[in-house]
Amino acid sequence: MPPRRGDDPLLLLAASRLCMQNQLWGKARSYLEPRLGLRPDATAYRVYGQLLDKMGESDAATEAYRLGLETATGISSRPALGAPASGGTD
Repeated sequence: MPPRRGDDPLLLLAASRLCMQNQLWGKARSYLEPRLGLRPDATAYRVYGQLLDKMGESDAATEAYRLGLETATGISSRPALGAPASGGTD
């Protein structure tokens, strides 16, 4: 069964970009956040970071860019659970 229009990641991303072009920041966010829930990828995180920058949410934008980079590279900047803290050796 094909996805409903509200569940289509490509349409959600396109709608968010159109809203951003028209400076409808809240509406753009209402499309991007579900989009990231459906299919988180580097492109969506980049657009989300740009939106958050426009909305004055610098810390959240930085986090979105970081998540996008991690998604693109497959490398997490956070240590794995149970990993020893960096520092001296035993």
